Amino acid sequence: MKKLIIFSAITILSGLLCISIIPGVTKKSMPKPAKTTVLEKDEAGEENERDAREKWIEQLHKAAPGVNWRMMDYETRLEKAKYYQNKNSAKSQIEIAGGALTGNWRETGSMNQAGRTHLVEYDYNTDSIYCASSGGNIWKADKSGNGWRCLNNYFKIPDINMVRIIDHNSGRRLLVSSGGWGVPSFYYSDDDGLSWAHSNGLNEISDWGCSQRTIVLNDADRTVIMLALQWDYDNWEKETSVYVSQDHGETFTKHHSFRESVYGSEGVFDIWTDNDGSGTAYFIENENISVFDGSFNLNPIGSITLSEPGSILLTGCETATKTYLYVGVYQSENIDFYQSQDAGISWMSMGNVASGPFFKTSFSCSQVYPETLYYGGMECYRSANGGDTWTKLNVWSDYYADILNKLHADIPSINSFVDDYGEEFAYVNTDGGTYLSLNSLETVQNISLTNHNVGQFYSVYSHRTDPSVIYGGTQDQGYQLCIANDGTGSESFEQIISGDYGHIVSSDGGNSIWMVYPGFAAYYPEAVTNPYFSDWWDFQCSGQFWIPPLMAHPDNPNQVYLGGGTTSSGTHMILLTSFSGWVTYEEDPYDFSGTSGATAISAMACSPLNDDYRYVMNGNGEFFASTDGGNTWTLTSGFDGPDGNYLNGAVIIPSPTTLGRVYVAGSGYSNPPVYVSNNNGTSFNSMSAGMPSTMVFEMAITPGEEFIFAATEVGPYVYVVSENYWYDLGQGVAPDQTYWTVDYSPATKIVRFATYGRGIWDFNIESGITGNKEKTIAGLTIYPNPATDYITVQGCNNQSLVIYDLKGRKRLEKDILGDRVKIDIENLETGIYIAKAGNLTQKIIVE
Repeated sequence: MKKLIIFSAITILSGLLCISIIPGVTKKSMPKPAKTTVLEKDEAGEENERDAREKWIEQLHKAAPGVNWRMMDYETRLEKAKYYQNKNSAKSQIEIAGGALTGNWRETGSMNQAGRTHLVEYDYNTDSIYCASSGGNIWKADKSGNGWRCLNNYFKIPDINMVRIIDHNSGRRLLVSSGGWGVPSFYYSDDDGLSWAHSNGLNEISDWGCSQRTIVLNDADRTVIMLALQWDYDNWEKETSVYVSQDHGETFTKHHSFRESVYGSEGVFDIWTDNDGSGTAYFIENENISVFDGSFNLNPIGSITLSEPGSILLTGCETATKTYLYVGVYQSENIDFYQSQDAGISWMSMGNVASGPFFKTSFSCSQVYPETLYYGGMECYRSANGGDTWTKLNVWSDYYADILNKLHADIPSINSFVDDYGEEFAYVNTDGGTYLSLNSLETVQNISLTNHNVGQFYSVYSHRTDPSVIYGGTQDQGYQLCIANDGTGSESFEQIISGDYGHIVSSDGGNSIWMVYPGFAAYYPEAVTNPYFSDWWDFQCSGQFWIPPLMAHPDNPNQVYLGGGTTSSGTHMILLTSFSGWVTYEEDPYDFSGTSGATAISAMACSPLNDDYRYVMNGNGEFFASTDGGNTWTLTSGFDGPDGNYLNGAVIIPSPTTLGRVYVAGSGYSNPPVYVSNNNGTSFNSMSAGMPSTMVFEMAITPGEEFIFAATEVGPYVYVVSENYWYDLGQGVAPDQTYWTVDYSPATKIVRFATYGRGIWDFNIESGITGNKEKTIAGLTIYPNPATDYITVQGCNNQSLVIYDLKGRKRLEKDILGDRVKIDIENLETGIYIAKAGNLTQKIIVE
């Protein structure tokens, strides 16, 4: 992707001259703009990015053939939801392992930067809306988006593609369809989302497949019809099937199946009904239009002469006198539209839009003006003449100059409703939240700017000495910065640059930061004081993960290691260096492809006790160790995994107290998710007691190694070292979400998790971390700890005590001539240090 950067002619010329004479260097220095820096995108690039991201997700969740990792995670979530239901929603304090760790949860934000929303349902009875977010949550608010609240924090529903509210017995029932692959496809709740059940009769879909489209008829039974993709085991091919429920979603029966070899792929089918209409359901297969009869047989009613075949979208509107149907047929980056004004009997070819749809739900018709159509791809379009001509609502980049009134890019759906006065109101769902329109999309207003906390985060980093500063990397809501965190409530964040960002790292506690985008790495040398200024390095490598890992340089903040990929052949670490607005790259000569031929590095780390001890894992789970700063490497052979190891190691955490102890974690569906080595990686043992079989994305460890925190696919976990056991840290209070990353700040004792759908959540530790008391290891005692002006050392008489910082630099040395000696530490900056006396090592904290 290209970036929208404006330079003067002199700047461009001088840059070209410099680039021509300095090999291995790219210059991407950004002047401070007046608003969010916007990266260019186009339709083809968007499609490629989605495909690349999906491939990356599968790489991370590596499992043995035949293992359905999504169903494993779903079953874990369901078990937790049943356990925590109605137990801890109002719990103020979390207690782990009988009080070994206590603390409380806080929803930190961002409260003003919403992520992707899928659709909106309107409840005429209460004049309220239900909004489905990409994180699998149902949110409720009034019609104008005031008072957002999440209904299913404790149980997420993946890939929601329909929400309807209907009368059921003497109450109301929420119906939710999921397009998630290999998981239950339909759910219902009779208590407004407090508890959920999934339907019976859809096992063939959850075994292999997913829901494509679900509709609810406005008939006496409120019949539910689902169009689904599944596997035909008899003919060993895909098939598209139609399921029907006549008991408000409790059970489904399959009525039709269409083999791919005969009819085509799942894309050539669709279904539609007018939500508030006659109860008629329409079905399209390629060019053929049918209607369901009372027994759910398909009665043909017409056909379309298509200019060329493609994937199908169907929508429409019933009026008092006739039924309008519309079909969109898309191929690559173009969609052709067709109109029928007689319920599908005859058809007219209309116009086209040079943009593919974002979702199957991205095409709809006004429920008041039957020739007004809405269509969404990367951008949103409107037609006032039945699809003959189309107008783009706004260029996607306009959003960053007017977040309130301009649509964000990527449009999953547009939902039209009619009020009691016969006037239309519509909702546009985007990758930046939900918008309301009262004039058929001529204008829109963002209703997700306050407390619609559906941020999708890949990374979070806390400034180590200034707790008011939080950095976040998100999915399509860019790199975000908060500089006013006060520790209470949800915070507002500012979007510094658009796009997708992960792996935020820093060598100087957050004064400067590095991060990575699918295509370049960015360095912000003055991340707080000059937050818009950055240097970029466009990838000169290939084969790396979609968002490749970064490792902060142990000594130099302006340097970072990127996990390749390669610039030529093999699999290498790439050292990036920023100086004077330029970024140079140097590929490490060692090839980490190992014996498996892995093309990507999945994790890197160096020891905080001695940065000569460095570690790398490749995408096939092979582990490499170096004890000389990366000059030489050893591929270890003692990894304790099953035959055909399926661990994709996502994170490496060296021990902060014991040199040579290393923790690794990653995909745990066909092997344990967490391992530990006590011999510098020569051999590993499982350390997964209490941890479900899931994906561990990131871990963080306390300086004293009392606790290890894990961000996983099924929630936040904590390993209590004294118990040798993992515990669910969420306890039904923190939301059921995919937790992508975790960061621990020793100064504040805050464990900061970032989720992919519910923003950032902080666990504030109240007790469990060693406080202002003596710390003793094998006879060495140092107190007070933490300390400010002095420490008292005892237990190492007639030895030399040396204090190192976490970069391994000697900061103080003192001969201990006596059983108890007081040492002045006023000249030590605030931070964490390692004290060594002979073979004794102790960590101390200076405040």
